[in-house]
Amino acid sequence: MTRLFVAVELDDKIKESIISSCAAFSDDVLKAKYTSIENMHLTMKFIGEWPFNDIIDIIDILNDVKKTFTPFDMKFEGMGGFPNEYNPRIIWVGCISKEIIGLVNSIEQNLSKLGIKKEQRSFSPHITIARVKNVLNRDDVNDIIKENKDTAFGSQRVDRFYLKESQLTPRGPIYSNLEVFNL
Repeated sequence: MTRLFVAVELDDKIKESIISSCAAFSDDVLKAKYTSIENMHLTMKFIGEWPFNDIIDIIDILNDVKKTFTPFDMKFEGMGGFPNEYNPRIIWVGCISKEIIGLVNSIEQNLSKLGIKKEQRSFSPHITIARVKNVLNRDDVNDIIKENKDTAFGSQRVDRFYLKESQLTPRGPIYSNLEVFNL
């Protein structure tokens, strides 16, 4: 079995801009595990564990999906928290693009033909920048997130997406590209 997901990779400039915003969260405000720059991405669909020998079925479907889309632009803007800004478990940067919603919906619909469950929640495009372990100063965390609510982190052209493998290790996940799908 192989742990899989479908994602868009970020330009280095976008990653660096996002990482620099994390400096505001000092250790006396928040204890968190920050997403490493090499692992930063936009997850479009988490597939989960899948038989290695059946990955070709996923690749075939994603190859069909890519044929109906052309490259598009996506903005990275704003910061927030799940479930909320005052007591976040996840801190994120938002992604703005109508086209990404259409691409995700097509991926969801088509992968469901293989028995891959559709996500029950509506897709909220975001980049996870931190998984919160402990909020030490709620007011400061809330203030930092509010200060970055309208921050523009940049934009990029999305002209491909990836089928990625995730190997979980004690030091964190290791992601590798299994297939690239050029739009």
